[in-house]
Amino acid sequence: MAAPSLHRLFSLWLIVFPFKCALFAVIFAGPLALAEETTFAKAFLYLVQVLTGASIPLTPWAPSGKALGIAIANSMGIIKQLILALHIGLTAGPMIEPVLDWEVGLWRCCVDGKLFVGRTNAGIYRKTAISWLNTSLFCVVLSFAAGGILAVAEGWPYWNGVVLVLGEVTSSATVLPNQSKLGPDTTGGIIVGFIVGVLAAAILGIIIAVASVPLLGFDLKFDNTHAVRSKPTMLLTKEQQRRLGIELGASEKGTVKSGWMPDTGDKNGTKMAMAGWKFWGVCLEESLDTWPNRAPDSTSDRA
Repeated sequence: MAAPSLHRLFSLWLIVFPFKCALFAVIFAGPLALAEETTFAKAFLYLVQVLTGASIPLTPWAPSGKALGIAIANSMGIIKQLILALHIGLTAGPMIEPVLDWEVGLWRCCVDGKLFVGRTNAGIYRKTAISWLNTSLFCVVLSFAAGGILAVAEGWPYWNGVVLVLGEVTSSATVLPNQSKLGPDTTGGIIVGFIVGVLAAAILGIIIAVASVPLLGFDLKFDNTHAVRSKPTMLLTKEQQRRLGIELGASEKGTVKSGWMPDTGDKNGTKMAMAGWKFWGVCLEESLDTWPNRAPDSTSDRA
């Protein structure tokens, strides 16, 4: 069950999230460029940096202090917070549920049960420490890889690139004292900086989702959630859809119980990017509808 769930989770953070950031940047870069009398490219890179929350600057340009420019920049900051919060909510809800079946694996010497689910005080503390160790290891490996690419693209010392990326993905914004420029100049460096910024947002969002719900032992309930009901095939695995009332036929295309959208059999996560900009508009439009009561979600009680 974890594989399709991870497929959706990665699509949410690595396709839909940057797509939304780029979309808002495209829409508002023009007005910002006009207000600040600068180029569209500078305004676009600045807004992408704001919307992804990247600490590695994609451009040295920033608004000069004109009222409209400051208003647009701060409005994008609020939009960034909303996009991040919405993605964290989706992650903490239906998308994270199948991942909670992960066993402790190599850590069975220290804890038992499921890796991300705390049921006792000792389990919460120990699994939090294990999550910190796992995340730290992942961030270090990612920084050595992406930092090396960034250093080569910019002609920096290897260690400078590693430390800069490590500061990004850990949200610490660390840099070495001899780092003369905090941001990339080359196209390759800007692309790496953007990707690292998206990965940093994904790491932060997934950590918040896991630590704030299952790691504390909270159980999941999302059977009456409108966001899930409006796009079940985007947000739920087939097993979750069956449990919540979607009837699949032999071809896995199947029939649908009243009010539910059919399972399209979508196995291509990139379709989420094409539908992402429509998603919240659909939620707003359909929120006026009254959904009939459904069978309650019988989420498994994980140990």
